[in-house]
Amino acid sequence: MHFQNNCVVPFKRDTVVNWYFSSGAFLRLAPSFDNIKAPGLAPGVSEGMISSFLLGVGPMTFEWKSIHSVETNRNFTDEMLKGPFAKWKHHHQFIAEGDTTRLLDDVEWKGPFLPMFSPLFKGEVNGSLKRNFTYRLRRLNHDLGSHEKYKDQPRLKVGITGATGVIGTALSSFLSTGGHEVYHFVRKPTKKNQEIYWNPKTGEIDAEKMKQLDVVVHLAGENVAGKRWSTSFKKEVLDSRSLGTALIARTMASFGDGKNRQLVSASAIGIYSGGFLGEVCEAWEKAVEPALNQQNLKVTIARIGVVLTSKGGALKELTLPTLMGAGGKIGPGTQPISWISQDDVISALYELFMNPNANEPVYDLVSPKPIEQQELSGALAKVLKRPHWFTIPSFVIKAVFGQMGEEVLLSGQAVQPKGLHSLGFSFEFTQLEDLLKFELGRF
Repeated sequence: MHFQNNCVVPFKRDTVVNWYFSSGAFLRLAPSFDNIKAPGLAPGVSEGMISSFLLGVGPMTFEWKSIHSVETNRNFTDEMLKGPFAKWKHHHQFIAEGDTTRLLDDVEWKGPFLPMFSPLFKGEVNGSLKRNFTYRLRRLNHDLGSHEKYKDQPRLKVGITGATGVIGTALSSFLSTGGHEVYHFVRKPTKKNQEIYWNPKTGEIDAEKMKQLDVVVHLAGENVAGKRWSTSFKKEVLDSRSLGTALIARTMASFGDGKNRQLVSASAIGIYSGGFLGEVCEAWEKAVEPALNQQNLKVTIARIGVVLTSKGGALKELTLPTLMGAGGKIGPGTQPISWISQDDVISALYELFMNPNANEPVYDLVSPKPIEQQELSGALAKVLKRPHWFTIPSFVIKAVFGQMGEEVLLSGQAVQPKGLHSLGFSFEFTQLEDLLKFELGRF
């Protein structure tokens, strides 16, 4: 069986090929709606390279292992060595057409499992490939466009805390494809050169290794909506943000070697809400104080809105109930949601340390079009072609989730990205339905 994809991107061949051969390209091209787990700092394509990842299909998980062969003109092939198909061979061809590049993808496959199953699965496999390549084209154009904007600036060494989280993983692979060196802060003994040990609870950090960084993007923190808010869990949430932030801030402030650096520290729009969420955000932001007003150290706080991605968070939690026909309002349904796509979060964070005009101390990372909760659930039901009739009364939310339910599920904030607008930032997604189709593969 064969599947072919033919498309054009408005970038020169060398730019496109270099992107594909970069570390992180595979993760950037892996659709959000496919259950794929791969190493966050995996190397880029090279001759004879064997790569592997885990692919989830329903309740089953398969290891997919493939080998790469590279032609002299840097077209390349990856061929499955182990996986759910009897055969899988993907040839990537890049054709220069002036200032644009034509991408020709040819996938030869047999199976799944046995060659005789090919006709049975032809429609499903080819339909999945069509969705995948539609996704890949938009993601490729987004990333190449974001990097093109700052192609003439020096490449940076960027350290990321919370690098294995949803945003951190995406940011790591995005930066790697742009030629930047990415370092992960880890809480276990380091095994790779691009890992930096730290332990916020004990105050330990590899300051010497950290000195080589140009930028630290601090994303680490306990998921505030992870469980009901007990007294012990509240302390855990507060400590996870304040201790780690203070450690990073103190360490960067102590260098004093004359090298210019920047700390981009995440916060959340919950700071506008009061209550425990407001308390957490205030403590989070206060913890950067040791780094303020230091020579050669720029500090930027990024207040992030509700990130809508099928990889985690609100959208992931809502998708399964909606697919089962239980989509609908939570409480009154009128609570505001200031949302943002995953791609816009990472390109906005990129903007904050690449744009020399990004000099405000705080930026709100949200889409310019806040919505109500019932708009989100209604749009999700529409995209998934499911009913939208269910309502969870407020008293049920309060009874089951307590204070967490009141502040996270029944409240919200309507925020505008004024700072990003002042920088001329261009959003990839401003229409909710457009984003949901992209994240869920409903093209």
